[in-house]
Amino acid sequence: MNFHMKKVNPNLQCLAILFIPTGLLAFKRIGKFKLGILVYLLSFVIMYVGIMAYMFLTWDHKTDIITYGSKSVPWMGLISTLIPMIFIRHWSIQFNKKIEEEQKPIR
Repeated sequence: MNFHMKKVNPNLQCLAILFIPTGLLAFKRIGKFKLGILVYLLSFVIMYVGIMAYMFLTWDHKTDIITYGSKSVPWMGLISTLIPMIFIRHWSIQFNKKIEEEQKPIR
C-alpha cells in the first residue's frame, strides 16, 4: 500500500490545465505524464487543423487573412483547452477511486 499517495482535487487539476507546465505537473501527479503530453499534442493539432480548415473554407480573398484568423483562434483555443480538461478530470476521478480502494481495510 502506498501511503504517500493522496487524493487530488479534480477541480484544481482542471485549473492547472490552463498553463502547460502546471498541466503537465497535474498529469504527473496522477501518474499519466506521457499520456498528458500526447493529450496536449493532440489538442494543439486539432486547434491547428481547425484554424486552417476555417480559414480555407471561409476566406474569400477580399478581406485579409488576419481577420479570419482572429475569428477562429478563440474558438479553437477554447477547444484545445477543453480537451485536456476532460481527460484530466476523468483520470483524476479514477485516481481518487483507486486511492480509496487501496485505503479500505481488508476484512
